[in-house]
Amino acid sequence: MEITCRPFRPLDQQEVGSVCHLLQDVLPGEAISDEAFAARVLNDPNADAQGSWIACAGSRVVGFVHSIHRKVPVDGLEILDADTGYVSLLAVSPEHEGRGIGSALLSQVEEWLKSTGVDRIIVGPYSPNYFAPGVSVEYSRGHKFFESHGYLAAGRPISMKAQLMAFAPPAWLDEVDLDANGITVSQWTPPATAALLEFAAERFAPDWARFVREAVEDIVRGADPRRLMAAFDQRTGQVVGFSHYSGERFGPIGVDPDYRGRAIGQVLCRETMLAQKAVGHEVSWFLWSNLETADRLYNGFGFKLWREFVTFRKDI
Repeated sequence: MEITCRPFRPLDQQEVGSVCHLLQDVLPGEAISDEAFAARVLNDPNADAQGSWIACAGSRVVGFVHSIHRKVPVDGLEILDADTGYVSLLAVSPEHEGRGIGSALLSQVEEWLKSTGVDRIIVGPYSPNYFAPGVSVEYSRGHKFFESHGYLAAGRPISMKAQLMAFAPPAWLDEVDLDANGITVSQWTPPATAALLEFAAERFAPDWARFVREAVEDIVRGADPRRLMAAFDQRTGQVVGFSHYSGERFGPIGVDPDYRGRAIGQVLCRETMLAQKAVGHEVSWFLWSNLETADRLYNGFGFKLWREFVTFRKDI
């Protein structure tokens, strides 16, 4: 049967459902629900009609690719990646592999991204609406596919998971007295909101400020105020670290570089995991970190390697 490629039609509800079914079948590790697809693809202000394509065998959707060039900034902040295009999803039905479908779809979005003036294409983490921080090592054929099209490995993110039912913080933390060093750790309070938003955006990333904003909104509606923990310098009143959870998902967590090495991150991690456990979650997981951070922080709190990814990059 002849294969045809054309732009994705997000207004066609049946076509949207077919794409979601394809993604759920081909990329099971990403667990892309219909709701997640709606939130991160259909509702994305940076989505463009030429950035998403499908391949069809007759009326059946057998391939899909989604790419992004940022035009709308995150939380109104300056766009810092105008020179970068992103491919966040690429899937081909297993029974139609080897027929050039993936190559045809990738070629379409590469040409579109080139027309926007980008200098490079990243396969993986487009914030805030990425599904995975790269191509999972589970999908070895995907690695070979991108390498065959001139993409090079640019990073190796990891995901980790911890069991909370038997979780006990490291005993050495009992000896840590942050108050003696002028540091206070507490759950979110309304007066801290603006300072937390500024800290997350300026010290880390605009996407982290979004996590803070959404957590505040949920807490105001009745969620656990320990969803958002903050560390303050008692002398200046400034935020020097924060941690966050949403359901079973842990993070982000970050400490001002000038305040690292004082166990602030470990205390924040402890308080957030205990909060997750207290509300009944059985596991705690995060999607994106690296081996260095795992050695420094997460391994000591019972996190185990869950998934591994490769982020790919191509200069154009």
